[in-house]
Amino acid sequence: MHTTLFLPDLLALEEHPTKAATSGIDRLDIFVFNDDEIRRLDSYCSVDTPETAYLQVNSSAGDKLVVILANCSGRSFTYDEFRTYSSLESVVWRLRDEDPARPVMSGECQISAGAEGYTPVKLTPLLADVCLDFLKCDFSGRGYRSRTLENCSVFLTNLSGSTEILRQDGFRVSELENAGRLDPEYLASMKHPEMIRKPVTPGQWSPVDLYCYPNDSAEDMMGSPPTRMVVQGDIDGTTYYYPVDINREGFGYTSGPHGLSRNVKYSYSLLITRKGSTDPDTPVGPEQVIGEAWIKLYPGQFITGTNGERIHVWCDVYPEDTPVDISREDLDFDVERGIYTYEMDPDGHGVVLTLRENGTGMFTIDAGEPVNDGFLVIVVVNP
Repeated sequence: MHTTLFLPDLLALEEHPTKAATSGIDRLDIFVFNDDEIRRLDSYCSVDTPETAYLQVNSSAGDKLVVILANCSGRSFTYDEFRTYSSLESVVWRLRDEDPARPVMSGECQISAGAEGYTPVKLTPLLADVCLDFLKCDFSGRGYRSRTLENCSVFLTNLSGSTEILRQDGFRVSELENAGRLDPEYLASMKHPEMIRKPVTPGQWSPVDLYCYPNDSAEDMMGSPPTRMVVQGDIDGTTYYYPVDINREGFGYTSGPHGLSRNVKYSYSLLITRKGSTDPDTPVGPEQVIGEAWIKLYPGQFITGTNGERIHVWCDVYPEDTPVDISREDLDFDVERGIYTYEMDPDGHGVVLTLRENGTGMFTIDAGEPVNDGFLVIVVVNP
């Protein structure tokens, strides 16, 4: 029986040569199994650098299950080793041997006896793509507001070092690599270490793509921690880390499987507003890394007025549930000195001052996590 297989991935490469950088193919291994309970191997062939999207394979008559592996260079397949489909299911590939320009891929299709025409087979990579679309630092209102992250890079931790080529879901960490940190020895062992670590410049509109194997466990499990994307950088000579659990609750998860799935891209744009963790394995809450966090003071830090004047001093914060502390101890001290009297706003975000005598008073307004910032308000009566 002659069967014609159609690989749309190859046609896409022909029509769009620019895609070759991320989905090139240098070898195909084609297995034809009998489509019954045993699924015994019927025929096998290997094709180096296919030149067309249409491939013809030979087999005996009957229903067939066709499995295609791509880019398994350096791995030989024999009839004796892979007599059944189940034996092929046990084949694993290691992350250190991957090439993102020629990723290991697989695809399957069923062919009924006597079927005519061609049968499409979609090849999908084992790899998941973690993309840092944009990184920006905004340290407004902090003592280091003029700084940025220096010697900055992004890398992946808690990686699965290997996985089964045919698996489509239910991925757990196997051969845990980069456990909680960047392991220089593992990085050096990789054919393409840029897959899991790259330099990045804050404020540069240039996406950075990293690649790893899937890890779709919904919760932390013994020996199968969540895969993390970690931004690393220096502020005033101290190294800080900003770890993000990829596609987990609170870290960009929306719907579907948690964690990383096969052949799925996860994109993040990060706005860093504060110093991070000193430990790459301690996740930073999303409100500290993703999105803005700020406090704004009205009418300002320096208040002037005359006897009897009422002035409302208040602040706006984001996120809205950020705790705000206006120091009553400072306010009471100024009341005792006769500078002003005061009334607190019901929401605790402001105070109304009634100015009384000549002099200068002061009090603090501080916002807690995730803002961690505040103001010293100075009040001058009859300047």
